[in-house]
Amino acid sequence: MVKYFSKDVSLENRALQIWQILIGFAFERKITTYLEVADILGYKGAGTLDRQLGHILHFCNENGLAPLTVLVVNSETGLPGSGFVIEGDLHRERERGCLIQIGLTLFLRHPKNLL
Repeated sequence: MVKYFSKDVSLENRALQIWQILIGFAFERKITTYLEVADILGYKGAGTLDRQLGHILHFCNENGLAPLTVLVVNSETGLPGSGFVIEGDLHRERERGCLIQIGLTLFLRHPKNLL
């Protein structure tokens, strides 16, 4: 049975939806803004994503993944919000996140891995 995101607007479900959006941006090696993500979700403003992005950041940290949320930035500063804390080089983490997602996508697309 198909489930639609619009039918379940729980925090966790929205985090999953944002995760999928960010994977697409990572594959295309693009940075996005809070406002753009909010628009995709149909939110009225960009200031409503902190808890959803927090779920994603926690998942990445717990599983040794690059912080996918590093791809979401403030449209004025070009940087992640003040709640995003990263040790090390911001651009290196951004690149690491993109490369991990691209590698995973290419792995899954290889015919022998689909069997």
